[in-house]
Amino acid sequence: VGTGLLIYSEGNVVLNNVTASTNTNGNGVYIENYNSTTNGTVTLTGTNNFVDNRNTGLYVRSKGAIILSDVTANNSVADNGVWLDNDETGAVGGVTITGTNNVFSGNNDWGLGINSRGAVSLENITASGNKLEDGVYIDNAAGTGSVTLTGTLTFTNNGNAGSDDDGLYVRTQNS
Repeated sequence: VGTGLLIYSEGNVVLNNVTASTNTNGNGVYIENYNSTTNGTVTLTGTNNFVDNRNTGLYVRSKGAIILSDVTANNSVADNGVWLDNDETGAVGGVTITGTNNVFSGNNDWGLGINSRGAVSLENITASGNKLEDGVYIDNAAGTGSVTLTGTLTFTNNGNAGSDDDGLYVRTQNS
């Protein structure tokens, strides 16, 4: 079994209640629409679960806004729970994760990684036990947006492989 769901799009991508688990030779979900001439957005609504995948649970590469709700991404064997990238030349829009329960735990690398040229807004985030890297990594220094974290935020036991990685790492122009 390779990647659970693979999407290449020239426009907006909208998904609801996605589950991708136990994809043993690839990502849970891989979405790419950065070649869109309209800066298409990627939106995942409802409850979204990415668990026990070989590589990244959810990988998004876009030039438009990335909007997610209620994400669980745990136990990626060789990579990240979630990686979101809208840091391409010409990118517009930021990254927003909302919901009451966003959990990124037990992944080999980052729990949640974000590279963006826009504002980043996260709420109710738990990142724990991510082995080699930060629980949550945010870099929007190439853009002009701010970083906002609200709600219940828990970052514990990340980067346990003897590294100096953090529960939360933020690099921004507006910090």
